[in-house]
Amino acid sequence: MKQQRQQQQQENKEENTYVNGNGNGCDESKCVSTTSMFDISNHSYTCYGEKENHGTDMMCADGYLPRTVDNETTVSGLDIHGEVTSFQYFTCCPHDFPAKTNVTRHCSDPTTNFVEPVGIGQSTNSSNMICEDETHQFPREMKSDLYGNPSYICCDSEQDKTFGNYLNETECVPYFSQFEYREGISYNVYGNLGAMTCDFPDGSFQFRRNVVVGNDGYFNWDCCKTGPATNPFVQDTTFKITVYPQIVLSSIAVFSCLIVIVGLLLPLFSEQRQQGIQQTNSSRRNRGQNEQDYSTYNLYLVYLAFPDLILNIYLLGMYGSYANQKFNENFYMVVVSTLFDADNMSILKAHEGSLIVACSTANLFLNAVVSYEVFILLRNCHETKINNPPSLKKVSLQAIVVYAFAICVFGISFYTGDVDNVATWCFFLVIYILPIGFVVCITVTISLRGFMPSATGKMKELAWYFFRIVVVFCFLWIPAFFLLFLGQFNNDLFYRVYVVFFLVCAIESIVSNCMVLTKSDVRKYVFDLITLSCIRSTNSQQENQY
Repeated sequence: MKQQRQQQQQENKEENTYVNGNGNGCDESKCVSTTSMFDISNHSYTCYGEKENHGTDMMCADGYLPRTVDNETTVSGLDIHGEVTSFQYFTCCPHDFPAKTNVTRHCSDPTTNFVEPVGIGQSTNSSNMICEDETHQFPREMKSDLYGNPSYICCDSEQDKTFGNYLNETECVPYFSQFEYREGISYNVYGNLGAMTCDFPDGSFQFRRNVVVGNDGYFNWDCCKTGPATNPFVQDTTFKITVYPQIVLSSIAVFSCLIVIVGLLLPLFSEQRQQGIQQTNSSRRNRGQNEQDYSTYNLYLVYLAFPDLILNIYLLGMYGSYANQKFNENFYMVVVSTLFDADNMSILKAHEGSLIVACSTANLFLNAVVSYEVFILLRNCHETKINNPPSLKKVSLQAIVVYAFAICVFGISFYTGDVDNVATWCFFLVIYILPIGFVVCITVTISLRGFMPSATGKMKELAWYFFRIVVVFCFLWIPAFFLLFLGQFNNDLFYRVYVVFFLVCAIESIVSNCMVLTKSDVRKYVFDLITLSCIRSTNSQQENQY
């Protein structure tokens, strides 16, 4: 009984200390909540928040904790969903403020009416703040808002600055950044995954914790001093629909590209080796015959598969890391948003946009080169001229030039970055329109001049085969780019457009690689690789040589 009496006396002593103002009590200048009620907040932080924590959290700075002022009338405003809701007034109290002590309002709504203009990010003093209400004569500077704009409130007493910071005693804060007071809240929509981050370079509150997922799809988190940290993504149904189809398609695309590349390169290397042995044995005649065994046109397929392989490896790696809850705050995709760039709807991440542009440039211009070579082949057949296929050196040189140009395009796109710039848009139109227009002109010329019926046998098979590749490319790849341009002008479609585009990248690669099998010699090479017949054949040839 005596112990209970002493505890009650201690609580009464603490309560009297705060009520009488002899200690560091509640302070409304520590409020850092944001609402849509600009007539009250004057576009600054305010002491209004949602009581049920539906998105406009009651937040305080410097380790203070929010306490609802029950005798204040609620006001109506719009929440983060755009729906009308009630906001309750609160104040900010020390972490050890007695729970049974009632709190009251002592300050006005925020104002930006300074005597002398105050610049963004600048502090001010009491002589520059006007308090005309006789009952609230004492100004208190508030925290600058998200954009660095200062504001202040007028209170009925001077601010007690004896103890102004409780961050050392605070375990978690509801905001995500050391530099701005924005609550940790995000959501997942198709093509736009919210990543939970804590930006505290000083290492103070670096662990994501206390994740709460609401029925409306939004999720909140705190940033805490100690871990372990929770996963960066909430893997709901929207997350799975966005991530896993891309993983499946890109996996198939990477596998098919590797099959085509390896399947077409092995017989080329084997033939080159045999020619070297024959040359050593001075078998000139046989060497000349064997040079015709491998069609150099197949080498174009290898070079066409490399850009698809690179892009799909990137997509597989990035999407796979998100599925495994791995997230790098300095390197991530456009389909992921953090609170740092949640409002940035106009540009892609620099590295990702540059990679897309470079790979598409390589594909477009290589298809243009292939179209030209097919045009030469069909024209010679039509004029009954002897057609010499391009040499391995010529094919490789053409591919190297295209790859070098694609690398230059990557650099230009990466270092210019701003797709809203008119010069950059013109640059993109040139690298897309030129090769597309060239392929269309070649196709129309071949059709109008009747070159296709002139080809016979393997020449006709080769011509039709490459035109199937071009048709697949045009009907999948090119519309995807027009979709990208559409997304740049429509914020509602922006993220959905890009996630669909990435799916098309994988589908285009898969379909193109399937078209490879319509060419008889390519089909044989791929089948030999899958069944390992090429290895057995190579071993038999080596045994025959010795």
